[in-house]
Amino acid sequence: MPGGPWTPAAPPTRPGLYINFISDALAAITVGVRGRVAMIVRASWGPANQVQVIDSFAELINYFTANETAPVNAYYAGRQAFIGGARELRMYRIMGAGNAKATITLTDTAGTPAQAIRFDAKNQGVYGNTFLIQTRPNPGDVTKTDILLTVGATLQAVWTSSTSRGAVGHMKDLVSIVNQDSANYWVTATLVSEGNSIPATASLQMASGSDGSAPVMQDYVNLLSIIALEADEWDVFTVDIKNANLSGIEATLLTWFKDVRLDGYRSAMVLGSDLNESSTTAEATASGINNEAVQYVYPGVQQTDSQGNLIMSRGAAFAAQVAGIRSSLPLGQGMTYYPIQEVISLETKSKGSTIDLLINNGVTVLGKAGLNYHIVKGVTCMVVPGYAADGNPLPQGFKKVSIVNTCDAIAAAIELAARTNYIGKVPNDTDGQNAIVGVVRDFLRVMAGQRAIRNNYTVALSQTRVSEGERLYLDISMTVVDTIDVILVTVKVGS
Repeated sequence: MPGGPWTPAAPPTRPGLYINFISDALAAITVGVRGRVAMIVRASWGPANQVQVIDSFAELINYFTANETAPVNAYYAGRQAFIGGARELRMYRIMGAGNAKATITLTDTAGTPAQAIRFDAKNQGVYGNTFLIQTRPNPGDVTKTDILLTVGATLQAVWTSSTSRGAVGHMKDLVSIVNQDSANYWVTATLVSEGNSIPATASLQMASGSDGSAPVMQDYVNLLSIIALEADEWDVFTVDIKNANLSGIEATLLTWFKDVRLDGYRSAMVLGSDLNESSTTAEATASGINNEAVQYVYPGVQQTDSQGNLIMSRGAAFAAQVAGIRSSLPLGQGMTYYPIQEVISLETKSKGSTIDLLINNGVTVLGKAGLNYHIVKGVTCMVVPGYAADGNPLPQGFKKVSIVNTCDAIAAAIELAARTNYIGKVPNDTDGQNAIVGVVRDFLRVMAGQRAIRNNYTVALSQTRVSEGERLYLDISMTVVDTIDVILVTVKVGS
């Protein structure tokens, strides 16, 4: 039987199986798209105690409304993150006990009155109490029924039956039309009983919607557990809450986030100051955090809300914009002198020596130069470097956001590629080991080409540990390219 190799230019004519053996390179390592911000928010509308992915301003308003009345902050936080540069938000609306959905029921008035269609708000909260359900004969075909939904003073939807009043299935038809509308962000309809007629001119205000009580610590703990399980789907986390709002919450957040990092997720967290917080308190808080993946924003900023009113947003609130900035930073770029948007003035202005102390104690300070507001220097809360799991000290460079971002992105890319393409798939022999060394080296070559690291990197099998069995030990050496934050000039002046 014929066999052997074959060539495209001269394919064989005799029947048989012809095989070519060629090299198949391991899948390349690439840095994923960043720009994903996760946040816990308060709102009077929106999916509760679960993630809602938002990728536009329009979706932000559709899901959470543009309400900015305290303690509601979903719109403000989401908007600030988008302004900072986030491309996707993962918003978690937290709710306390006693929350409820608004509801109302239309009654079939043909014969003995009976409940026909129940309307429930899609989400818990008092916002649902502003929904008005009305019915009317369709102006173009009076045998058909229109159901109108008005939210506040705005008509949001009109649903028209495809069957005539009095026909069998009329109620079921209306229910299906309401529920199948992909642009319906407000209500769900449930068929209670199949009748033939509903009031031609009913007007019913939905009621019983409730935001419930203020969330307690256990509510945050429960929601943080959900967010931790999805930590590979977001880059930066932020939440506007202080111990003054819920005693002990700041320590809870830090413990939770450290566990997220220990689980291998290369995520960051941005917190911030309270209103009227002193620089001394900000320094103590940030240095007490002492973590390379956390930022602490200070001070607050004066802005305008969606109604044009002047408001003072504390650092913990404005942290959402800083989180958006950090999430979208290109590798190798820092936050020093990075412009901040929609700021009218700062809550407090610090002199140079105070700013130096703040920065040295791990505070991301907001400042002003001329007419522009900016981040003075992109620093993390790491003040005293700790130690890695293997006992080696963390790099001093981890005090800067740009260094941590680059290292995290490289580690996350290698980890994802290993989990997807290598672990459990490549034999731990000489060929397999060399293949993985080569693909990591190729990835670092790309990073050097992007000026994220210097060109002096090395990748090799460990000289102190033997790679055998199920374990492969790699030693990687690289120098992350820092940003220029200080320019020192000497000017020679002739006489």
